[in-house]
Amino acid sequence: MTFKAETIFDRGLVPVGKKTEDMYYQTATYDHWLWIGSYQFLKVNLRGERFANESVPYQFIVNAAAKEPGYLYAMIWDDNYAETLEKVHMLGCARYGFPGYMKDKEAFVADAE
Repeated sequence: MTFKAETIFDRGLVPVGKKTEDMYYQTATYDHWLWIGSYQFLKVNLRGERFANESVPYQFIVNAAAKEPGYLYAMIWDDNYAETLEKVHMLGCARYGFPGYMKDKEAFVADAE
C-alpha cells in the first residue's frame, strides 16, 4: 500500500497594491526568500474576517486558508514584530538562524521592510 501526501506552504509577502501572481519567482537556492508566514499574528481572509485560531499547528492554518476566497490571507502585525518573534518558540524554516535565509533577526527585518 502506498500513501501520498502533499505539502502546502503559506510563505510570502505581497506589498499593498500588488497582485500575488506578480510576486512569484524561482531561484536556484533559498537565498533571498522571505519565509514569513506561520507566526501567531492575526490572520484575516480577503474580506477582513478572522478565519482560524492563529496558534494552531502549521498544517491547520494552511488548510483553513485553502478554504478562503482566493486561497489567501493577510497577516497583521505591529512594528514590534521582530522582538515578539524572539519570545515565541519558532521551529524549522520559520526560526531565526535557519541556514540559507532567516540567518538572524536583522536579516528578517531587512527582508520584511
